[in-house]
Amino acid sequence: MRTKGMTARAWAKVDRRGPDECWPWTGSQSGNGYGRLGIDNGASTVPAHRVIFAAENGFLPPVVMHTCDNGLCCNPAHLVAGSPRDNTRDMLQKRRGRWRTKTPKVIAALYLAENGFGVQEAAKACGVHYSTVYRAKKK
Repeated sequence: MRTKGMTARAWAKVDRRGPDECWPWTGSQSGNGYGRLGIDNGASTVPAHRVIFAAENGFLPPVVMHTCDNGLCCNPAHLVAGSPRDNTRDMLQKRRGRWRTKTPKVIAALYLAENGFGVQEAAKACGVHYSTVYRAKKK
């Protein structure tokens, strides 16, 4: 991600508060509650917290996670590097996203099914019917 030039524009849209508080993004937002920064004359957008993380840390990991669980937060102290697996594990532990309405067995089967196991194999390992896992994947 190119951060040169974007960094100043990004910081201009962050409401900086106390060091332990969330620093909310005041610019445009995505449909799922994350700050968005326009690039290429508005032709596309990038997640604001990823621009801030890259500018502050000098690298961009596959996933930038919020320890505060506030998608609009741009406080560098609340942003941590992670992998897709780390992000999924965090969602499961905190029962966020589409995982929040599933039973623990179905959550475990979905996790396995999305991390290298076939749906039927994951369902059997977790003691649920495979059709339940297929339906849960569609939601």
